[in-house]
Amino acid sequence: MCTSAINDGSLKIIAQSRPQLEYLQFGCAARWMTPPSVTFIGLVHLIHHCSRLCRIGVPFSACPVDINSEPFSNTTPNEKITEIDVGNSPIVDPIPWPVNCIYCCPS
Repeated sequence: MCTSAINDGSLKIIAQSRPQLEYLQFGCAARWMTPPSVTFIGLVHLIHHCSRLCRIGVPFSACPVDINSEPFSNTTPNEKITEIDVGNSPIVDPIPWPVNCIYCCPS
């Protein structure tokens, strides 16, 4: 599946329809010419709706986001997540990405 075909809204629908999801991976092994449409907001939807999630493998556009806005402000960090594979994700600014990740996935 091409990573540009899935966006934040799609990931939110997947997360809401599969709240017992423990592992999600797609598109990490491929090198797509089109950048991914998912942003950090899409990953937060997964964390917010899937409390049993422990591994994520989703390429995304790692652009800066405001962690004081929704969906961040009403998302409880998930300490069960022990592995995040971002594949060939484009990172706009390398400083905020790990800070945002640690906020949502402290383990």
